[in-house]
Amino acid sequence: MNNRVIFLLVISIIFSPNLLAPMEATAKPGILWISEHHDSVGNLSILNTGPLGYSQAAKMAEEMGAVNLEVDDSVVINLDLLAPHSLVVLGVSETGSIRSQAEQDAIATYVAEGGRLFVMCGGVGNAGAYANSVSIFFGVTFDIDSTIISGYADTFVPDPLTAGVSNITFIGPNYLVVESPAILLGMSGQNGLLARRDYGLGSAAFWGDDWVFMNDVWEDVDNRRFAENVYRFGQVTANAQEDLLIWPLWEGRTWTYHCQDSSDTVWIETREVIDSNSLGGEQYYKVRVTNNCPYAPTETDVYVRSTNYALYEWKNNKEVMIIVAGPVGVGILNEGTVREIISEDLMAIPYGGPYETYTYGIRDVNETSPYALASFVQGLGIIKIIDYSVGYAPVTKELQSIEPDHLCGDYGYPYPVGDENHDCIVNFKDLGVIAEHWLVCTKPDC
Repeated sequence: MNNRVIFLLVISIIFSPNLLAPMEATAKPGILWISEHHDSVGNLSILNTGPLGYSQAAKMAEEMGAVNLEVDDSVVINLDLLAPHSLVVLGVSETGSIRSQAEQDAIATYVAEGGRLFVMCGGVGNAGAYANSVSIFFGVTFDIDSTIISGYADTFVPDPLTAGVSNITFIGPNYLVVESPAILLGMSGQNGLLARRDYGLGSAAFWGDDWVFMNDVWEDVDNRRFAENVYRFGQVTANAQEDLLIWPLWEGRTWTYHCQDSSDTVWIETREVIDSNSLGGEQYYKVRVTNNCPYAPTETDVYVRSTNYALYEWKNNKEVMIIVAGPVGVGILNEGTVREIISEDLMAIPYGGPYETYTYGIRDVNETSPYALASFVQGLGIIKIIDYSVGYAPVTKELQSIEPDHLCGDYGYPYPVGDENHDCIVNFKDLGVIAEHWLVCTKPDC
């Protein structure tokens, strides 16, 4: 059967009366539970119907349309394990383990690429240390010296995770300490219990107790509502952001920057995409940087490619990552320089706003102060540069215009779900792409 026949079959299926009902914008989540609590016959948490089990919480997830999968805490965490699930619930208690660097990298990549992580940690034994091997990367620390046995979280910051919740029961918590841009969402008095950190396209949330989902407290209305919020947190994919590149590049597109030095000399710098090439198996764009500085005008070409969480440059016959979208303080070593995100904020720019803006610093590996700062917005590119390398007085470059100003796939104009050819319209052309690649398999056992 050829692809044309397959295509016609697909068309007939699409217009089957049973498939004409409206579809939801986002899929129900698949939840991966990584936990430690076993009952007397060895069942893990979501099958454990005893007081320490999560069977009631798992039942709620299924009623909300989620598919539950549970693995023992002793499992080695890697991206293949995490990637199929939109929400990963990591329960940590006294029998946990310190996660390796490879496991930490897999978790960070999973979140950066749009996954949702929820970590809950009981306040006994070395649980806090085990949880910290994951949480510190996101700017959240479980305080292993917490001494409170039980109580309520009763002060909340408005957030989808806290919607409709007035107090949440906890027993034996680890309080949370956060560093910006992680934020505290729930507290007991002055002590943090719930935190969240958006990272890349995804988000990670942390709760200072592993009792919150247990059958023993399931009758508490607020605990159940909190569980429902967590599941909805997992349902919210990176739908609107998933195709927003750090720097959206197309041939013929030009960014114009207004430049000014300390003596108020003003000039224009342009960055125009003039060509594309395949380098190292990836599509790179040739960007011509024309600096019309009256003192020393220059014109240079650089090859760059962008994903939704990183920007790469082809340099000395190899790919070098030059920007990563968070978290604050995680540096990239690049040929004697360190590039690291130093702030994440909301900033108004010529295209409106405020937009979430990342600012990264570039410094010599042996120095602490940056010699350049650059700010970017996913979906628009670099919007501001402050360059200290030309002397004691900085040169400031601010985005003045982008021509053409808006293209399909830009910020505010994301590719809709099902848009296989990325023209911002879901139509028969997308079915043609699917038909052309019908039954193509890339699994190792195809």
